[in-house]
Amino acid sequence: MVVIEVSFSHDTPAHELATEYIKSGTHAVIFVDLEYRSPTQRAASAASSVPSTAVYSIFRRLRTQKPNGKYAVRTECVVNNQPFLTNTSDPDTISEGHLALWLSDFCPTDRLSRDDEEDTAVRVSHTKLAAILAEAEEEQMLYDSHQPGLDADEDYESDEPVKRAADASFSSCNEDPSSQENNLDDPEWKPSGKTKKART
Repeated sequence: MVVIEVSFSHDTPAHELATEYIKSGTHAVIFVDLEYRSPTQRAASAASSVPSTAVYSIFRRLRTQKPNGKYAVRTECVVNNQPFLTNTSDPDTISEGHLALWLSDFCPTDRLSRDDEEDTAVRVSHTKLAAILAEAEEEQMLYDSHQPGLDADEDYESDEPVKRAADASFSSCNEDPSSQENNLDDPEWKPSGKTKKART
């Protein structure tokens, strides 16, 4: 099993938290370190070019056999604070390289171990990581604006979050205000079926 944590979401030191995961059977723990910003700060930084570096660390579970035949487990930091984006406000500042895991990280030890010839590397380029971060920031901006533009049965996940926000804005601007009036004296009046979710 592989665990991915955003480092600003907790106060526990990374090595200590990784050890807790690894004691529970996790094979690899990835920490993505991002600078925390409040909604107000995010809005301000979106309009400016305040630099903020995005880095990650990888902790891996290592097993060594003791003289009595049993195995000891320890935590080792194999990648420490590797930048993949030197300025989160500028997608062109991607650092060359890739995040590397192993297929055995995702499998039970008795099925596939790091020593097996069948084990193979699983690589995610820094370009792909930067693209994932950019999409997450777009989604966060929608949440901050409280205008996700979703129908009652629509999922928050979308391949086009920016387009969705634009559609929501266009819809609200062109909506007939008279259709929203609650004329309780009219026996034919019914509440509008259009609803939008807002994450608070």
